[in-house]
Amino acid sequence: MIRLQHFEFNVEHIDKRVLFASETVRPFIRGSGGLNLPAQQDIRLNQLAHCFPNHHYVRFTDIGAVQLRLSKVIGEGTVQVYFVDGLGTNTLVLNWAISRGDHLISPDIPLRHESGYFFVRITTGLTSLEICDLAWVADQVAEPTDKLVIGITTFRREQYVLPNLEKLTRCPELGRLNLDIVVVDNGRTLSNNDLPPGVQLISQDNLGGTGGFMRSLHYAKRIEASRILFMDDDVEIYPELLYRALVFSTLTRDPIALGVMMMSASKPWMVWEQGGTPDYSWVYRIYPHNSGLNARKTKSLHKLNRVHPVAFTGWWGTVLPVRETPYVPNMFIKSDDILVGRMLDHQGIPSVTLPNAFLWHEDFDKKPFSWQFIYEIRNACYMRFLSKEKTHALPMLASMARLFVKYLMLGDHYRSSIIVWGLQEVSRLNDDYFLDARRLADLHQRAITHFPMQDVSNLLSNHRDVGRRRGLFDKLLVVASGFSYLPLLRRRNLADGKPFPVAMTDSALAGAGRFRNLLFFDPSTFKGYRSERRLSVLCQQSLMFLGASLRFLWRFRQLQKLKLNVPNGYWDALFTPDH
Repeated sequence: MIRLQHFEFNVEHIDKRVLFASETVRPFIRGSGGLNLPAQQDIRLNQLAHCFPNHHYVRFTDIGAVQLRLSKVIGEGTVQVYFVDGLGTNTLVLNWAISRGDHLISPDIPLRHESGYFFVRITTGLTSLEICDLAWVADQVAEPTDKLVIGITTFRREQYVLPNLEKLTRCPELGRLNLDIVVVDNGRTLSNNDLPPGVQLISQDNLGGTGGFMRSLHYAKRIEASRILFMDDDVEIYPELLYRALVFSTLTRDPIALGVMMMSASKPWMVWEQGGTPDYSWVYRIYPHNSGLNARKTKSLHKLNRVHPVAFTGWWGTVLPVRETPYVPNMFIKSDDILVGRMLDHQGIPSVTLPNAFLWHEDFDKKPFSWQFIYEIRNACYMRFLSKEKTHALPMLASMARLFVKYLMLGDHYRSSIIVWGLQEVSRLNDDYFLDARRLADLHQRAITHFPMQDVSNLLSNHRDVGRRRGLFDKLLVVASGFSYLPLLRRRNLADGKPFPVAMTDSALAGAGRFRNLLFFDPSTFKGYRSERRLSVLCQQSLMFLGASLRFLWRFRQLQKLKLNVPNGYWDALFTPDH
């Protein structure tokens, strides 16, 4: 018998615990997974974390039925199991009277060949009921013995990774698996003394997220592991949810790429992405599946519990088949997870996200525009050229032109220039592009120094013009001044003599559009840089973008023929020996 999913309740964060238990259930929770119900109670365990994903199991595994296992039961009551179909309709499938016992196993609950999920309802009569532990189990298969790996890539984020490692190593469910936990430290700031016992540490030079994950994949291939879970260092996890993903991945008939669903950090009950699909002809555009869905509403859960193959699953948490997963070149960061998802799809291996396995990651729209955008442009295009889906030159170019014009109008010449540079790099792509390690290192050094970031807290203005709402007249003045590139109607600075401040997570065009001197800053660190609207810079960058565009169009047919080129020993030359 194998435990597929344990019921876990003890989550203290008020906005996260709604995914584990309703407020009406919380008074009856005992410990991390127990319940103590008084007489005449009726509770439903139909939150996201406790629903059993019928459709995913029936679609990808050979398990035909599941059971409920209850441990250390005292008292009497009734356990009912309902099936919720793809339309949200509830059907009673189990009505089970229970009484005292150390281990109670329910009758079989046959899986149904349709989308939907199961949830549990517990009622008590004239007596109270105590249950120490609840779990969804299956008696058709044994506990997995496959070698598994969790590979975490980190770069100077000890405040996140160390607490996560403590959680992982203390989780009894994960402890029963044949599991290695590997931390690839790109910053060389960790030592074995920092880590819990049993965690493997690999220190190396900073090869980005790509190099970190390829290093843990290299480790997994060397020990002939079956599956590897790639996981970011800056996520919040509950190990039981990762256990579900690892176990499910070992039960599938054929290999799949299995995603762990990303929840929003700012709104922990909201789905950020249940896998995604890129627009192959529009750079930067990704269609995230079920994005924005309110997972605390039980009426929404049937939408998550429907198998929906996607193009990729993000490496904040993805379980991959080790043997079939290819190495990708040294892309450093961005789009490597999408590229691997597309390469696996070419082998007939789908990407799917399990709804009952999820974690929390910082919202991507909260991160400021940074030097990483050079990789965003280059790698997004590289991934599209290697995918079998057809790309189109003009829409790809139009998407980059749109962003270029946006930042020119905003007056941020650093961001507009990195888009020109990105387009130039795309036109340089060829089958041997990623084989030149020295050139890649020089590109990275140039990227991280592109933005002249410094402490600008003393330059931030609180003048009333900064927060004032802009109406139609203000917008007309911005247009009349040529977005302040023309001397007519524009202002040099605010009345206090300081430049107009613009958060790098914002695009306050109506306010910033009338000022020549601007201050762009990261609101989380108060570091930033100044930018001055100059007509000469506008003309220069526009001509550079035009030249890069013409070269892109000229080379487009050649770019569509790019091949993935990662020779044997490619990464060995970049990795330092394990220690």
